[in-house]
Amino acid sequence: MSRTVIFLVLFQFIFILASCEKEEKEITRSSPESSAKPEITIGSKSPTEQRLLMKMTSLLLSENGFSVNEISFRGSLNIRAALEEGIIDQYWEYPNTARVFYHHQPPIYDSKLALQSASKEDEKKGVKWLKSLDLNSTWAILIKSELAKQNRIKTISDFVQYANKHDIKLATNEEFLVRKDGLEHVQQIYHFAINKKNIISVESMLLPQAVKDSRVDAAVGVASDSYIKEYNLTILEDDKHVFPPYNPTPVVDEETLERYPKISKLLNRLVEKINEKNIMEMIDQVEMEHKDVSVVAQEFLIDTGLIKSK
Repeated sequence: MSRTVIFLVLFQFIFILASCEKEEKEITRSSPESSAKPEITIGSKSPTEQRLLMKMTSLLLSENGFSVNEISFRGSLNIRAALEEGIIDQYWEYPNTARVFYHHQPPIYDSKLALQSASKEDEKKGVKWLKSLDLNSTWAILIKSELAKQNRIKTISDFVQYANKHDIKLATNEEFLVRKDGLEHVQQIYHFAINKKNIISVESMLLPQAVKDSRVDAAVGVASDSYIKEYNLTILEDDKHVFPPYNPTPVVDEETLERYPKISKLLNRLVEKINEKNIMEMIDQVEMEHKDVSVVAQEFLIDTGLIKSK
C-alpha cells in the first residue's frame, strides 16, 4: 500500500473521530437543557369541554417549568387504561364515570360523596383525585323546542308518554349504550319502551345536529353542549333524577404527584378559577365562534392571572 493511500486512510479515520467527538460534546452540552424540564404526558377525551381542560392544564404546567405532551382519546376506557399503564400522567375525569365504568358500582347522586368514593377506591390503584369543578356535565334528553311546545313536553316523563304512543327514533353515543347508568337504566326508571332498531349510535358532537336535522326525535347528550341553544333544542327536566352529577375532576398518577407535588397546587388553583359560566363561554367560543382551543384556553389563563401574557 502506498504512503499516499495510507495517509488518506489515516486522515479519514482522524476526521471521523473528530466528528464523533464534536457530536458527543454537542450532545453533552445540550442534554442538561433538554433534561432541565420534567416531562409530563396528559390526556383528554373528545368533547370540547375535555379538550379545553387538557389545553388549560398543558399551558399552566408549561408556564411552571414542565415539558408537556398531549394525547387525545376517544372513550373513557381507553384513557383510563392509559393512566393505569403509565402512558399518561394526568387527565380530567368524572367521579360517577369512575364508579360506574371502572369500579362497577352504582352512581352516587351527591357529588361530594361520589368524589370521596371514587378517590378512596382509586387509592388502591395509585390514582389520585384532586378537587372537582363546580360544574355538572351531566347527561340530558334533547328534543326540538317546537315538538316540546306542540305536545306540552317538559319532563322526561312527559316525553315517555309521547314516545310510547309514537314510533320515535333516539340517538346517543356508543358509550351511553353500554354504561350501567346509561340507556337501559333510563328505560328501567322511566318505563320507557323503544324498538332497538330505532336506537342510533352517533358521535357525541353530532347528537344535537341529529335532532335538528330530524334524523331522530330525541337524543341523549351532554347538557353543556353549546349546540343545544344554537339549534333551539329543549333539555327535558329529569323529574325522576335518573342522571347523576358529573363534575370534571383532575386525576393524576400518584407516583407523578410524589415526584412533582406542585402539580396538585397548580391544578387546584385552576379548579378554583373555573365555573359553569366561564367554561360554557369558552365552549361557545370554540363551537360557535370556531376559535382555536389553544387560543381560548390561553386567553382564559391570562385573564385569570394563572399565566403571564406572552
